[in-house]
Amino acid sequence: METALESLSKSQLIALVKERDTAVSNRDAKIIHLDQEVGYLKAQVEMYKRMQFGQKRERFEGDSQQMALPFEAAPPSSGTTTAGRTDQLYIKAAQPFLPICR
Repeated sequence: METALESLSKSQLIALVKERDTAVSNRDAKIIHLDQEVGYLKAQVEMYKRMQFGQKRERFEGDSQQMALPFEAAPPSSGTTTAGRTDQLYIKAAQPFLPICR
């Protein structure tokens, strides 16, 4: 290879270097384009995964063994405020709160 390059003239060497530079720049541009396309496709895959699996995972599924809260709204009392209306809401517990320890 060295002997072949040594036998070339200066103009031929310059043309060879320019040809290699254009080939390298074309290859670099193609690599950049492919990297951008890979990034775009990865983002699309992530979006489709969220669309397909996100809602199922984020959906709240209540525990069937959990007791319902025993709170009830009591009827408004006869006490009035300074404005002359009853706007107090009393919430009473039907049963006392007992924490569940597992």
